[in-house]
Amino acid sequence: MISGYSTGCFHKFGYSLDQSVRECLSLNNKSIEICFADTKELDDFSLAEDTLKALRKMWFVSVHAPWRGITYSDNPETRQVIDKIWKLFKLMPVVSVVMHPDSIDDYDILNKSELPIAIENMGRKHRLGHSNSEIEYLIENTGFEFVLDLQHAYQIDPSMELAYHIFEKIEKEHRISHLHVSGQTKDHNHAPLSISDNREVICSALEYMAEARNKYAISEEDLYLTRK
Repeated sequence: MISGYSTGCFHKFGYSLDQSVRECLSLNNKSIEICFADTKELDDFSLAEDTLKALRKMWFVSVHAPWRGITYSDNPETRQVIDKIWKLFKLMPVVSVVMHPDSIDDYDILNKSELPIAIENMGRKHRLGHSNSEIEYLIENTGFEFVLDLQHAYQIDPSMELAYHIFEKIEKEHRISHLHVSGQTKDHNHAPLSISDNREVICSALEYMAEARNKYAISEEDLYLTRK
């Protein structure tokens, strides 16, 4: 399995996007996810040319589309985001665009965009996109790929049966884009696995899924927790 980091791992450090990307690249991985929490972060996108040059050598680049303060529907804001994300494809080898299902009202406009969208399963703080029935509906009624977030699945079902069920379904249909990996402590979600209370079950799931066809895993660990 080829692992890497999300720029979101550094969101508490107060870094610029360029610095967060550089931090990810410094960890000598071959995959990365560039995270835009809201449309302003996407609007302000700017990377130095040498950073872009390094990104072009990566084996796997995903982009996490904005999820705060936006509803994807047939509206100007959605079309602007689609257009801006397509421009990123001209700068680096993006292969997947991660989206939260509770931010989407109109799947048709996303289908028409022809972006390589991957829907992420949600955790307990989100209004939808986390139950087995909701994930099954999305699998059966969209043509998108999926991102399996192991920590989100654990929040909904600590036995991890939900995680394995989702994985088997999307793996069978060859629609898995990649995994999101992190754990939890009493006080933190998306904690580094090294300090997580549920490290054993997350690592067991990760090991199992690594033996299947899935190739890529992106860490969403809050690395600030390891540097205090």
